[in-house]
Amino acid sequence: MEVNIGGKVVFTLFDTIYITDMVIVTWGIMAVLVVLGYFAGRLFKDRPIDQPPKGAANVVEAIYEVVANYIVDTMGKHNTHYIPYMGTLFIFLLVANFSGLLGLRPPTSDLNTVAALAILSFLLIQGTALRGGLWNYIKGFFDPIPAMFPLNVISEFATPFSLTMRLFGNILSGYLIVGLVYVALTSVPYLFFIAQPIHMYFDLFSGFIQMLIFGTLTMAMITGKE
Repeated sequence: MEVNIGGKVVFTLFDTIYITDMVIVTWGIMAVLVVLGYFAGRLFKDRPIDQPPKGAANVVEAIYEVVANYIVDTMGKHNTHYIPYMGTLFIFLLVANFSGLLGLRPPTSDLNTVAALAILSFLLIQGTALRGGLWNYIKGFFDPIPAMFPLNVISEFATPFSLTMRLFGNILSGYLIVGLVYVALTSVPYLFFIAQPIHMYFDLFSGFIQMLIFGTLTMAMITGKE
């Protein structure tokens, strides 16, 4: 079973841009989410504010309230402006982690995809810290004592690596374990039912937990910089 941590190159553009299977799956997921988001928004178009949602609109509003309430409960009511980013991050990670149920390799098992998400979160964390002023940002590296400066710098810039390796490692290991189980059972097909609970665990339970951990850590780090 061969697995490339950066994805398998499918084709190249202009002989310089390598398009991997993970890029295709990632863009496919984004396209689906954009289309669903567009039609979800249309469900609320021209609807009177005092009219309760019905049917699919009720489901969309319920999903939004669950995600928004969790973000507000974690970050505080004064941080509602983070709902668009964090909500998008949660939904993308959930769909990406669950894509293994369709027989696809989850994009979150690709080091490049996860690193890109971690860098975006890291930039948002640093941007939040800089809102308090450049001097306060620099001074924070010397707390509680000046001798802590090297460790504080290392700790700060280790954030994207920590976020990346935690999500990437867990999703990739789950994908590999499931793949190895299926390979091992090819010689005993009548025992294939054993693989189903394992598949469900790593794609559903573990995928949900890893999405929650990545998002919650990002929110905690943002609020810690306020």
